Order: sequence, then C-alpha cells, then structure tokens
Amino acid sequence: MEERKAEHDRWKAKRKIVPLVFFRLVAPKRGEPKEPRPIKSLTKAFKRACKKAGYQGRIPHDLRRSAVRQFVRQGIPERVAMKLTGHKTRSVFERYNIVSEGDLRDAARRLDSVAMALANP
Repeated sequence: MEERKAEHDRWKAKRKIVPLVFFRLVAPKRGEPKEPRPIKSLTKAFKRACKKAGYQGRIPHDLRRSAVRQFVRQGIPERVAMKLTGHKTRSVFERYNIVSEGDLRDAARRLDSVAMALANP
C-alpha cells in the first residue's frame, strides 16, 4: 500500500489525480507518455502479479484460505475471523480452515508442555 501511495504522490506532483488504488499505465498511442488506466480484468492482473512475485498458479481464494489459517493460528476468535473473511456459515469457514500435519504436531507439543508443567509444579 505504501508503494501505491508513492505512485499516487508521483502523479499528484504532475498535477494529475488518480482516483484508483490499483491501476496500470497505458500509452494512448504508440510513443506517447503512459497514463493511468483502470485495471479491466482482475484475473489477468492477479495472474501477472503472482508470476512477478514467483507464485504462479495461485488463485484469489488461496489468499482467503491463507487468511483464515493465519487468523486461527494467531488466536483470533473464529467468529471474528468469519466476519473478517466474509464467511456466513461455519461449515464453509471450516472448509477454508485446513488442519495440516504441522498444526497437529504443534498442538501435541503444546499439550505436552502443559502436561509437563502440571506434573512438575
């Protein structure tokens, strides 16, 4: 977002207000200076951004899934996480909240450390 703000500030310095957060630069005609234009296809823009970041093959729902997992891992109450991600039903939320082998190992370690602390007061 800081990069977007800096880009807006550059255009503002040129006396051009860009009302879009995300835009692309397009020359109206070959050889003319590029101007900000709206992104017309989210899918194409997303694919291009993923490729540039080295994450080819991702889809927007991967971000939603990652957000759900991170919220749960950070201890954010599930009801709050559901509101943040726009899930209306618990069943759909649970489909995004994938439990991995690593999650199970971490939970077992935490339980072991609690049991050890209780056994050795």
